[in-house]
Amino acid sequence: MPWLRSRLSDFGANRSGSIAMMFVLSLLIMVFVVGIAIDMGRAQRASADVVGAIDSATLAAAKAMVEDGMSDSDITTLVGHFLTAELGLDQLRGATYSNLSIANNRNDGTVQIDVDIHVPTTFTRIAAKDTIDFHKFSRTTYKIKNVELAMVLDTTGSMGQFNKISEMKAAAGQAVDILLPAGRPPVNRIALAPFSASVNATPFSGAVSGGLSSDCVVERQGADAYTDAAAGASPVGATTVNACPAQTIVPLSRDGGALRRTINAYVEGGGTAGHIGLAWGWYLISPNWSALWPGASQPKPYGDPAAIKAILLMTDGMFNTAYFNDTSPVQAAALCDAIKAQGIMLFTVGFELALNTSPDDVNARNLLSACASDDGVGGKEFYDASNGSDLSDAFKKIAGKLSALRLSN
Repeated sequence: MPWLRSRLSDFGANRSGSIAMMFVLSLLIMVFVVGIAIDMGRAQRASADVVGAIDSATLAAAKAMVEDGMSDSDITTLVGHFLTAELGLDQLRGATYSNLSIANNRNDGTVQIDVDIHVPTTFTRIAAKDTIDFHKFSRTTYKIKNVELAMVLDTTGSMGQFNKISEMKAAAGQAVDILLPAGRPPVNRIALAPFSASVNATPFSGAVSGGLSSDCVVERQGADAYTDAAAGASPVGATTVNACPAQTIVPLSRDGGALRRTINAYVEGGGTAGHIGLAWGWYLISPNWSALWPGASQPKPYGDPAAIKAILLMTDGMFNTAYFNDTSPVQAAALCDAIKAQGIMLFTVGFELALNTSPDDVNARNLLSACASDDGVGGKEFYDASNGSDLSDAFKKIAGKLSALRLSN
């Protein structure tokens, strides 16, 4: 059939329609590929942005958990706010998340967030792919150092002059408020070692004095005189003193209200055995004395990366009362050196010493300056308070420094 061959020959020679169809198909494929590339690029940008959001949320959650004691449900809400805010940005408009999982470890301050992110597609919808999905996670550990501070406070007879003891109570209370703020979970601990002519160690007096005292104790003797060897290694001294202070030591405590009430009840009286107060400030934060203190008051080990150990020694006069070994200033100087050698920060505060030029007051200022730790900028952590306002500022600065150190280490 010649006519059929002729028709087939004409059809084969006319390729214009096929070329057009191939061109359209190629164009569609190119558009689809470009569309996929656009969707994938958008998803990649979303992925990078979401990683930043999750990292920020994880850090905020860990910080809130450690510092504020935020509950698990509140942490979940906090993370949700971070993600919602991030996914609401223009470049991520329409993105959603699901399967949010938050794992908290309150013991080590770790938070891990896992979440699925869904970025809506445009061109890829042609292939019935409405979203590009990916999984992201972030894990962080928020560690801060907690403060163990022993406040060694002068309650001697001279503190009854010119309202000084009231001003000391106010200043010490402000330090407590800074380190143990009301309304927040307590993390720091504060111990109290009030002193005058001796230290009232009730109810621990019998245990530390070998049964020789039921209330006040004085300095140690022998090889352990200027150490923090365990309480049972050698007894602290016991003797009859005329001015056993009514106020007793308080082991490390997180109860800010109880600490303030205790300080506010202090009364003045007696001589100045500052070295005995200083020794007891050391014992209260020494891990070697842990067996003596209640469980919640046991100090952390030396060198513990989660602890800052510090002593704040405040006095208004020269140390003038001693029983064994040597004079009170000599014993205090030896104790200061031993304390600082253990990595304990030693802050000293002289109250109204600068108002007098007597040899005793000059010597007291020199002793306090020598005892203080270096401040890191060529000076000493010695505060010379001329009045109640200065004393308040000194206690607030010391507490503020300790707060800053716990967050920056």
